[in-house]
Amino acid sequence: MSTEPLTVPSGVYVPIPSFFMNERNGDPDTETTVKHIERLVRAGVQGIIVNSYIGEGSLVRPSEWKGAIETAAKVVKPLSISLCVDCSAPSLWLTCERITIAHGSGADFVFVLPPSTYSTDLLPADYINYFTQVAAQSPVPVVIYEWPDASGGIKLGESIVDVVSAHKNIAGMACAVNDGMRSVALWQWDENGQRKSTGSYVQKKAVVSGIANIVPASVTQMYPKEGWNIQEQRLQAWEEAADPLDEGGIPALKATLMHLFNYGGTCRDPLPAVADGSSVHDAVYRLQPALRNEEGVIEKDKRAPIPPDPRAPRPHRKPSLVLNHRLYTVPIPSENTET
Repeated sequence: MSTEPLTVPSGVYVPIPSFFMNERNGDPDTETTVKHIERLVRAGVQGIIVNSYIGEGSLVRPSEWKGAIETAAKVVKPLSISLCVDCSAPSLWLTCERITIAHGSGADFVFVLPPSTYSTDLLPADYINYFTQVAAQSPVPVVIYEWPDASGGIKLGESIVDVVSAHKNIAGMACAVNDGMRSVALWQWDENGQRKSTGSYVQKKAVVSGIANIVPASVTQMYPKEGWNIQEQRLQAWEEAADPLDEGGIPALKATLMHLFNYGGTCRDPLPAVADGSSVHDAVYRLQPALRNEEGVIEKDKRAPIPPDPRAPRPHRKPSLVLNHRLYTVPIPSENTET
C-alpha cells in the first residue's frame, strides 16, 4: 500500500436512490439508474455513492447490491467520476466482504458507518478497533460515514476520530444529518500531510449532498471541482426548503423526482411505497428558487435538456407559474374556496 496521503477528489458526491420497476418490490430498474447517473454527470458532480441509506442498500438482495455497483461503474468509469459504495454492515467480517465485492466491481472509495446492532455494548476502543481493522483490510480507501439517523443514533466524537484518522487508508469522514438532504463536508489531508481535525470542516474540499439528486447543477455551482465558490447562505436556504423531503424520507425524494423528471418509482418494503402528496407538493413549491437557478445554470452551460422517460408519456400537468416547461413543472396551488 502506498505511503502517500490519500485524498477524496474535490467536488460534489451524491448518494443516489435505488430505482425499481413499477410494481411493489419490483426488480432493479437499470435503465432509470443509468439515466439518473447521466443527469448528475452532465451537471458536473465528482462522484456518486451507491447502496447508501438513501439507496436502500439494506433492502436489496446481495446480487442486486453488486449489480448496482456494476451498473454505475459502466457509466462513470470512462469519465473519471469517482464511484463510492456504502459497505456498512453489522459485523467486521461482512463489512470487509462487501468491500472486497465493491472493489472487484469498480469502487474507488468505500463509505462505512459505525456498527450499530450492538451499540449499547460497544466502548470507544471498540469503534477504534473496528475502523482500524476495516482500513487495514480494505483494498480501497475508506471514508468514515457518521450518520446518526442511519446508524442507531451513534455519534463518534473527536476522541475516536482523531485516532482512526491516523490510518493511511482512511481518506476522510462525512457527517450527515436527517435523511441526507443537507450537504456535509469531507475532511482529508491538509497541505502539510496532516489530518484535518473535526474542527476543520469549514475548509471544504468535497461535499456529500442529497439535494443534488434534484438540483445537481446548482450544487456543483456552489462547490466546483476547481476553486471553491461557496455561497453557504444561499445553499442553506435551498436545503431548508427541502426539509419536507427530510420529513418524508426516501419515498418523498423519489416522488419528487417523479414529479419533476418523470422517474423515481416506489420503495422496497418495509418503507412506504409512495410518499404523502402534501410533502412532495410542499417541497417542490418551496424549492422553486433552487429549480429556477438550476435551469439558469444548465442554460448558461448549454447542457442538453433532460429528456422525458421514453417508456411512458409524460402525464398532463397544469402550467407552471415560474419554471420553464422544458425542465420542470410546478402545479398551481389550488384556490382555497373556504371563507
